[in-house]
Amino acid sequence: MKEATTAKRIRAHIKKAYGGWWVKIHGGAFQAAGIPDLIGITRGKNQRRFAIFFALEVKLPGQEHTLTRLQSYTIHKINEAGGVAAMVTSTADADRVIREALTLV
Repeated sequence: MKEATTAKRIRAHIKKAYGGWWVKIHGGAFQAAGIPDLIGITRGKNQRRFAIFFALEVKLPGQEHTLTRLQSYTIHKINEAGGVAAMVTSTADADRVIREALTLV
């Protein structure tokens, strides 16, 4: 399975499960390096008072070691700024990250 296929499945799942706005970022020559694969914002289906910004870097299972230093740094900076960023390898991973963040709001 390709990483793009995994990202597509994760995006479809989280959009259905949590609503909000989600987009797959396609890297290219004119884009800043290190931007996570999926960017989104949601309040969750219960429409909590505050929305949360999410950034998910998708890796294939077993390929977690391919996270670059720049990707790791970007995840760190997004979390430091108050968003929620993480590396995920499956819909279950993404679901865990989003569910945990929404329980804190």
